[in-house]
Amino acid sequence: MARGRGWLDIDTGAYHPKSGWLTALDYTNQQVYQFNVFNRRSRMLPLAEAVVDIEPTQIAKRRHLLQL
Repeated sequence: MARGRGWLDIDTGAYHPKSGWLTALDYTNQQVYQFNVFNRRSRMLPLAEAVVDIEPTQIAKRRHLLQL
């Protein structure tokens, strides 16, 4: 999961072969629930452990590199 200023992305690639995690977010209780569609494992994590913060400057740099 990724978080930026004013947004939160919970698309964790349920049907991507390198992920398989379907994610649900309970924002009130700050909990993340995940189920792996390939191996049927489930897990529950605190939101603080499941999210990666992204700075807007990092996104701008990546876009510039992709355009080269």
